[in-house]
Amino acid sequence: MSAEYQQTGSFVYRLYQSGLGRQVSYQEFSVDRGQVTGGSNLEQRRTAFADSFVRRSEFVQSTRARQPPRALWTRWRRPCGSERR
Repeated sequence: MSAEYQQTGSFVYRLYQSGLGRQVSYQEFSVDRGQVTGGSNLEQRRTAFADSFVRRSEFVQSTRARQPPRALWTRWRRPCGSERR
């Protein structure tokens, strides 16, 4: 797997898995991956995408009863290998 895909496509895939508990559709993947590719600051684009992702109605509805947002963010970042210390 290429480094670019791991940093963009795999990022989108894991976000859907951990945030919504489902696989991303091809159409969702194509649109969402486009938001994190290109440009020079990958981390900034990934953060902006994650911020917009957690505002989506599907995410809000699915997580409202399960757990507070901070707990979800912590749980999600560990498997992604990007937890900051």
